[in-house]
Amino acid sequence: MGIAEVCTACSMFALFLGSSCPSPEPFPVPPLQAPSFTSATLTVARFDTYRPAVHLAWSSPHNDSLAVREFVILQRSQDSAGFSVLVRSIPDTVTGFYDNIDRFTFPQHWDFYTLEYRIFAIDSLGRAGDTSAIESLSVAWPPTLLWPATTDSVRPDSLAWTVFGVEFGYFSYVYLYSDTGGLIWKSPRPDTPTYSSHDNPDHYVQRLPGSLPLPSGQNYFWAVNVEIPTGQAWSIAVGRFYVR
Repeated sequence: MGIAEVCTACSMFALFLGSSCPSPEPFPVPPLQAPSFTSATLTVARFDTYRPAVHLAWSSPHNDSLAVREFVILQRSQDSAGFSVLVRSIPDTVTGFYDNIDRFTFPQHWDFYTLEYRIFAIDSLGRAGDTSAIESLSVAWPPTLLWPATTDSVRPDSLAWTVFGVEFGYFSYVYLYSDTGGLIWKSPRPDTPTYSSHDNPDHYVQRLPGSLPLPSGQNYFWAVNVEIPTGQAWSIAVGRFYVR
């Protein structure tokens, strides 16, 4: 007897028994596939002030499962035994996050540490999907900011900093942020890397364009980036000055 005949017979019996034919069980919905990280970049982000951060970007999973409800990001630093939850309940429409890494101590000269991230999605039934592969970022020792000092209250004509002992080549450049207007200027990334020894730091002076407006009564933040192509490592230092 076919399914249709069974249900027809069941319906006839239901007239006498006061019951209905049970609905067939649906096929189980497969779990969500893992999202994929598309980039992890050391940068500066605005929290209460501008601070060093890792910007994570990812793409949503492609699958035939239920809709994504939210994302969860996991993180592990090199001194951690395992991954822990960094942030949860990221809406399904969001595919980027800034991880404030001020809670970590930047490494000392010639040292590195690694930050690792994984991500998974949760579907509309609250079920966790597959977890992504590890995305990692190597952080190197930071540059030293010289001028202007944090207490400075005049418009600086230049920015000065040092980078210590990157003998296998690096790039260093500056971003300038307004407390109210975000990124307002950046210096060109050098065309060729700088090579140095472990004996003395490299000194940099970057003049600010005279046409760059820096209205008074504001705090400004400047970030010195160091990019080490060999080994794929980055570092950053953030300074502040006030224009009276």
